[in-house]
Amino acid sequence: MYSGKLSLWSKKKKALLLLDEVFSEFTGSGYDTLSLFSPSPHVVVLRAATKFFGLPGIRLGYAAAAAETAEKINSMLMPWSINAFAEAAGRLLLSDTGYISLSKRHIASLRKTFYRDLSGLPGLTVFPSDANFFLIKLHYGTENDVFSFMLDKGFLIRKASSFRGLSDQYIRIAVKDEVSNAALAAALKEYVNSAGYKRKTG
Repeated sequence: MYSGKLSLWSKKKKALLLLDEVFSEFTGSGYDTLSLFSPSPHVVVLRAATKFFGLPGIRLGYAAAAAETAEKINSMLMPWSINAFAEAAGRLLLSDTGYISLSKRHIASLRKTFYRDLSGLPGLTVFPSDANFFLIKLHYGTENDVFSFMLDKGFLIRKASSFRGLSDQYIRIAVKDEVSNAALAAALKEYVNSAGYKRKTG
């Protein structure tokens, strides 16, 4: 099993494997990483409530780890790592399974429609995603070109050249609400149909 191999690799290398799952609630993968790795003292799963529930000001996150690993982490934390408001919000939000299920279905629907609209645009390769964002490869121009164009249209996109292994021909965009997604897709369509695109492909 893949999870078992990762745990053994971490143990052999005397390393601590950190799995960043702050966007896990957006996915519909069907597997539970916590149940796969939680017994291993060499693996820590990181999660956050701020992304899925849209609460950046709360700054609430948590780590799931084996008891002995958790004790070591706790020994290095400040006495008050979160405030009372974050603790109260976490207890309420993470127990609201109805809201979580409804939101997952809604986000999945938005993601499917957004992917369809983006995939129909020439000059772009849109990579499938289970999270609430898409990685896009530009067939012409650079991330700076599309960044400037989209900024003029009122959109702030993520340049992806800082991601390991990617060049300046990649960007990342987030899945928002239906109106915002349609507007962003329309702006990207305008970009790929610009005079510069026609010259390079004509």
